[in-house]
Amino acid sequence: AGLFMMAIIIGSGLTILLVYQTTNIRNFDKKKLL
Repeated sequence: AGLFMMAIIIGSGLTILLVYQTTNIRNFDKKKLL
């Protein structure tokens, strides 16, 4: 159960990082266009 919970926590953390990076890239593109 402990390993399973760790896998879920790591997976959600990676997902949040990916979403954060993609939004950062979009914001950067908007700033470059302006």
